[in-house]
Amino acid sequence: MARCNFADVVLEGGGYLAEFSSARGGTCYRLYHKETRREILRTPESEEALRDNAFLYGNPVLFPPNRIRGGSFTFGGKEYRFPVNEPDTGCHLHGELYQKHFDVLKKTDTDIIFRYQAQAGEYLGFPHAFSVTRQYTLDGSGLTELFTMKNCSKEDMPFMLAFHTTFLARGCLLQQAVGREQLRDGHFLPTGEYVQGRPRDREIGAGTFAVGFELLSVLYEAKGDTAVLSDPERRERVCYRASAEYGYRMLFSPANSDYICIEPQTCAIDCFHLPTLPEQNGLIVLRPDEQITLRTTIWSER
Repeated sequence: MARCNFADVVLEGGGYLAEFSSARGGTCYRLYHKETRREILRTPESEEALRDNAFLYGNPVLFPPNRIRGGSFTFGGKEYRFPVNEPDTGCHLHGELYQKHFDVLKKTDTDIIFRYQAQAGEYLGFPHAFSVTRQYTLDGSGLTELFTMKNCSKEDMPFMLAFHTTFLARGCLLQQAVGREQLRDGHFLPTGEYVQGRPRDREIGAGTFAVGFELLSVLYEAKGDTAVLSDPERRERVCYRASAEYGYRMLFSPANSDYICIEPQTCAIDCFHLPTLPEQNGLIVLRPDEQITLRTTIWSER
């Protein structure tokens, strides 16, 4: 019986069990590895938990990711406006794709394809028609997602993406090869400055950073494709691999917590308002009728 009581799609294969919600963005809310008996993702126990903070469970999709200053930016000589949904910072945060209903196009015991389509202006006023598919496969390699975005409009479209993937990580050490850290102000917006080589950066790079003891809230340039959560006591590890388009990693874990959000992100935070061009900070431009497919894989191993 599904532990996630509102999941409507269940896959089983390769020694894993995965549970999804088509009503909430095609999100995977549970991933269980049978051999190690490990619950890999943080799973909400109720819908009330999601109402408290929908981003701290499963792998919700963020489009656009993180914060946009004032909810607006200019691209191709036109102003784009998203609603300000974080009044304290005056920003737009994370979009709403994570809570949109996705249609199920195809399902087998080990594979599922979800799709969402929007006409121009239908999605938060975004002036482009687009379609999204989230295609999952569950096998011996773990849970692989192919995320495809297609620009269905006749104009160039800005594309920015992240996943707020939340892992259970009690007693785990984090390893991720990182470059510069993007510094942020009191409203969590970038200052335009970068630093690197701090002691914490070296700990994360070496795989000796202990999760859950101190607040971790940082965006790094990713210098490796795989983040690893090692459990020394159980001699196991969980791995999260992202394709090259995800050039950044947002890492978030509160102090005294048993979870961490490892967020592969295609662009820097608020890339349109940085001193250099958005394309130099990860912005992807989709031409008319062009599509892009990005890959992530999560697995557990001894």
